[in-house]
Amino acid sequence: MLEREGPSVYRYRLAGTRLCEVFGTELRGTDLLAGWGAHDRAVLAGHLSATCEQGAVTLITLEAGEGARRVQMEAILLPLMHPEGAIGRVIGAMSPLSSPHWLGHEPLNEKRLVSHDLVWPDGRPHSLIKRSGRQAPFASGAGPAAPKEHWRNFRVLEGGRAKD
Repeated sequence: MLEREGPSVYRYRLAGTRLCEVFGTELRGTDLLAGWGAHDRAVLAGHLSATCEQGAVTLITLEAGEGARRVQMEAILLPLMHPEGAIGRVIGAMSPLSSPHWLGHEPLNEKRLVSHDLVWPDGRPHSLIKRSGRQAPFASGAGPAAPKEHWRNFRVLEGGRAKD
């Protein structure tokens, strides 16, 4: 889980034991954007900004390691909406695409983006949904999809790729 502290600061609020083992350090309190090259950091900051400001889902594939010992990992970063409607936290998951025997015993110091993408809940950016006069699936407000204000729950909304 990440907490947004500014436009380019996303600190780990919570990180699983296995993720910390893989990266060889306690991640809680550190900035997700630290340790990336300037271009990759800018891309990630832009995607995370879209996640927090417009409700997009960030999907990334990264390569990490050192020298010949490198592994690709996939991550998904999802917005968590606060009851007041702001998105200041991001929940995510990261998983290696393979499991080399050394993973978790040697820290993954170097990181680079392999691919990145934004996925919109309704197939379009939040700003386009607002301009069309429709309610975004993650916005609070009146309507059958809106949860009661005092309830804390998750909603599953259809979206993603169109059905054939």
